[in-house]
Amino acid sequence: MGTAGQWAYRWGPTFALLAWAAVAVGGWVAGQRAKWAVGELLLAETVWLLVLLLAARDAVRNLFGPVFVYELVRVGRRRITYVLRGLYVLGLCTMLGILYLQWLDRVGYFDASGPQVIPPGRIAAFATEYFYWFVFVQYAVVCLLTPAYVAGTVADEKERKTLEFLLATDLRNREIVFGKLAGRVANLLVLVLAGLPLLAMLQLFGGIDPELVLAATAATVVTLVGLAAVSIYQSTVVRKPRDAILLTYLLVGLYVVASAVLAGYTTNVLSPQGFSTVTVAGYQLDFADVFEWVASGNLPYLLMTSAASRRSVSFGPDEVIDILTRLGAFWGVVGTGLVLLAVARLRAVALGPSSGLGGGAPFRRKARTTATARPAVGDDPMFWKEVFVEGGFRAGCGGVVLATLVVGFTFLVPALILFSFFGDLVLSWAADAFPGLALRDNLPGYWFIGPGYRDSFASRWDGFVEAINGWVRGATGVIGFLLMLAVAVRGAGTVSGEKDRDTWISLMATPLTAREMIFGKWWGTVLGMRRGYWLLVAVWGCGLVVGAVNPLMAVASAVTTAVYMAAFAWIGVYCSVTARTTLIATVRAFLAAAFLAGGFWPCLVLCCGVPLELVLRSSFHREVTENLVTLLLGCTPPFVMGWMPMNEFERSELGPFHWRESGWFGPLAPVVGLLGWAFFAFVLGMRTWVRFEAAANRTKRRRRPRTPPPEFAM
Repeated sequence: MGTAGQWAYRWGPTFALLAWAAVAVGGWVAGQRAKWAVGELLLAETVWLLVLLLAARDAVRNLFGPVFVYELVRVGRRRITYVLRGLYVLGLCTMLGILYLQWLDRVGYFDASGPQVIPPGRIAAFATEYFYWFVFVQYAVVCLLTPAYVAGTVADEKERKTLEFLLATDLRNREIVFGKLAGRVANLLVLVLAGLPLLAMLQLFGGIDPELVLAATAATVVTLVGLAAVSIYQSTVVRKPRDAILLTYLLVGLYVVASAVLAGYTTNVLSPQGFSTVTVAGYQLDFADVFEWVASGNLPYLLMTSAASRRSVSFGPDEVIDILTRLGAFWGVVGTGLVLLAVARLRAVALGPSSGLGGGAPFRRKARTTATARPAVGDDPMFWKEVFVEGGFRAGCGGVVLATLVVGFTFLVPALILFSFFGDLVLSWAADAFPGLALRDNLPGYWFIGPGYRDSFASRWDGFVEAINGWVRGATGVIGFLLMLAVAVRGAGTVSGEKDRDTWISLMATPLTAREMIFGKWWGTVLGMRRGYWLLVAVWGCGLVVGAVNPLMAVASAVTTAVYMAAFAWIGVYCSVTARTTLIATVRAFLAAAFLAGGFWPCLVLCCGVPLELVLRSSFHREVTENLVTLLLGCTPPFVMGWMPMNEFERSELGPFHWRESGWFGPLAPVVGLLGWAFFAFVLGMRTWVRFEAAANRTKRRRRPRTPPPEFAM
């Protein structure tokens, strides 16, 4: 192969992809100028994609390489793939049946005097209602499964030490990254398409615009591809799959919250007052436009802002085209940049100093001249190894930036609360001391509290303490939820990681007992998140200093946190013992932790709440249902953690656990739930111990005493 042929083989697919993207964008712009409908634009883009695949199949094959086919077949043949598709379709069918029964009850079909024949217009209204539920569930499933599917694909190769074999072949970086990315995305697209036949059947009911179906599918696919790009980048730069998966979820969650808050605040608060525009190098920069573009990848924010501007939940063709354009432009730029960056950094990261494979990294960190200070090994080497050697997450610069943002945002809220209650006093003193600054003229009034608290310092302080208590409770619930997920994911790599790193045989050769091993790993899982615990302690400390948290409830919050973390640590360790690889264990642990930490509520409301509402009509039945709901709230860990750090035992602070609100249980509901979680942790811990003994071949077997032969008997 000559120089031109090598250049074409190396860069031809990349330039072909960029040319296709440019033509696709140009076609979209031309279609908008020609006033094409939404369906016409989407169908034209789809036809163009199919034409590309047929006409340039050789270039596509060279772009993805053989890794794509291998990944597509390997993942597609897994049992979990068929199980997820079956559960997804079964959930959609169940939701259809439940919503249909609820709708029949709402129109009076089950009443004796109700209509026996329902007009077609009302049936079409039900089809539209189910379509919105369908789109919501489809989008939620995509956001939940994409990081779990993609974020561990390259990091899993590092964990199992098979990435060096891939790098030793003649495969290029783009073939490895694009192949793995395309294989996982293709399997997820099949999952998304599995629900379309059900939606096509609803077309017989009427009321569903086909163009709206195409637009919803396109938005879901664009979000899937964007999340997959973020996931593949994290999987490339992070060493362990558990760290890559958790970091991807945290980054996406932080982006959704931060982009919506910043864009909404600058657009609705600062921009009307003229405080969002600054002059930089002679040009006026409007932060509202910048943050609006940053939030263009946040589909829920785009839908909410579009609906709020028109005060309607229905979307016209212009609004749909605008949302799809902004969404596609954002994820097109960000996703393409992240994928190309992952391709460029694959070998640099894999062959860097931290990989243990030696050189190849263009940027090297300065070697440490002193060893990391660690305590003595002591009498429990497994505890020392898991707590002080393995430690917590090592997510690189991205993890450090994310942790910094979480800590900064956590303590930014009390700073703003303090400024809102007492900032005007400080600025008034500053205005009197420095009259040339004209602070009173340039100070926006909406930064401070209303006139109700300005009567005296005592009223200000009472309002400040109440606001700080709300911050402490909210921050405790959110940080506690993140810690539960982190502890479960941390435990998912304790046992299976030994097998992936080929250290399982060495561990089994030691004289350690199964109890010492499994409880050492459990302690490492619990204490591996000790920096997060210090963050909780700092939040509680701020509340105690200003008198916003009762000291007894601070102690109760600490005990509650310990019980929950112990239980979620056993969830992760159990998944690690029973799973074949760390990637499978991580996905199982994350999904189980998310479900038990509060994800069961949508399932209960949809699968149990609606049928019970149709069947149970008496006041006694409703009272029983309300008490069961209160008990389940007491069993929801993030809610209980956010409820615990109260200041005064008043009705407003007790909330749903007040005797008048909850009936039977009252404040005992969180206590019952905490005891239930402690029992669950004990049972799961014993079960994990038994399974680990069997896996480690350390089960004690009682031997029967051997009976001597008759000739040797005395």
